[in-house]
Amino acid sequence: DKPNWTPRISGLLDMKTGAYKISIIKNCGGKEKSAQRFIFDYSEPLAGEGHFISTYKCNGNPIPSFEGEPLRVAIDEDDPNEFAGKLWEALNEDNKVSLFVRVINLKTQEYEDVIINKYKAVEV
Repeated sequence: DKPNWTPRISGLLDMKTGAYKISIIKNCGGKEKSAQRFIFDYSEPLAGEGHFISTYKCNGNPIPSFEGEPLRVAIDEDDPNEFAGKLWEALNEDNKVSLFVRVINLKTQEYEDVIINKYKAVEV
């Protein structure tokens, strides 16, 4: 999607240990077939702490991709909706489009998803 080249982000969780990885693949220097791949490995995460990564860092033309290490975030809410709301409010209003949060109980493997979209679905 030239000229912004929207980065792709993903996460991987080890359900046995609680370790996780976050990755971002983004364009390198505006060249169509050039990509940078970054993987951040959290093998012994701290209780009550998580990491946040997004596609973009701020507004611009073209929109600049997220840079640097994932941001540390405190997770002190018991309700996933409250936590998602806290993240949503912290995002730049002009650039936020959607947010996905998944909370997983590592013992039972039960999970709850929260999805927030800025725009409503359009009926066709």
